[in-house]
Amino acid sequence: MKPLGILVVDDEQGIRDLMRDALSLEGHQVICAQNGTEAIELLSSNKVDVVFLDIRMPKGDGLTALREIRRLNPALPVVMITGCGKRQVIDEAIQLGCDACLIKPFSMRDVVGMLEVLGFSITRAA
Repeated sequence: MKPLGILVVDDEQGIRDLMRDALSLEGHQVICAQNGTEAIELLSSNKVDVVFLDIRMPKGDGLTALREIRRLNPALPVVMITGCGKRQVIDEAIQLGCDACLIKPFSMRDVVGMLEVLGFSITRAA
C-alpha cells in the first residue's frame, strides 16, 4: 500500500493529535492545520491525497476553506468533520463539493472506513 498524504484540519488539538498519531502509525504522511487559512497555505506546499476538514473553526472556517480547495483542486477528496449534526450545515458542505462527512465524536475505525469508502486501500501496518 502506498502511504497517503493526509491533511487534518481542526481547531481542537486533541483531534489533530489523535488523527496524526493513528494515521502515522499506519505509515501515512500526516500534516495538520488548526484553521482553514493555515490549511490552504499547507496545501500550496505539500502533496495531499485527502483532507479531513472541520466545518466550524475560528480564523478560516471549513466551508470557506472547502470553497478554496475546490477552486485550487476540484478532484481532491475532502471529508468534512462536524460536531454540529445540523442537516443544513451538512447540506451546505455537500453542495460545496465535499466527498463525505464525519460526525463528532468518531473513532479511528470510522476514519479508516471513510478512507476505504473514498477508494483508498488501507491495510494495517505489520
